[in-house]
Amino acid sequence: MGALRWRMGTFRIAVQERGTRRWRPVRGWIAGPFGIHCPGPYGGFVLTHLPTGSQVIELRRRRACQEIAEELLALRLHLDSPDFQEVVAGSPDAALVPPLLRRYLDAQHTRKGA
Repeated sequence: MGALRWRMGTFRIAVQERGTRRWRPVRGWIAGPFGIHCPGPYGGFVLTHLPTGSQVIELRRRRACQEIAEELLALRLHLDSPDFQEVVAGSPDAALVPPLLRRYLDAQHTRKGA
């Protein structure tokens, strides 16, 4: 893998409860501006943007979350922004993000059916 060094730790995710944004601590893997945690007992992993606590993508494999984090890190995005809309929308490589996410989601569904 590339530049990110993953370690176990606790980080906060943003959750919506009754129309209010709240912070919830979770345990998982942390590297750079990203965190990965398992949201429940049924498997799967969520890649989170740490400055905003926002979910980037949920995939079945932690390794896939790590790979997409590396690819996002290589793009020209505003990853330090506390506003998730600005992270992508205001970035020079904004147009590259949706196809990247779609590629990982499609690959996940292809493997499941194989």
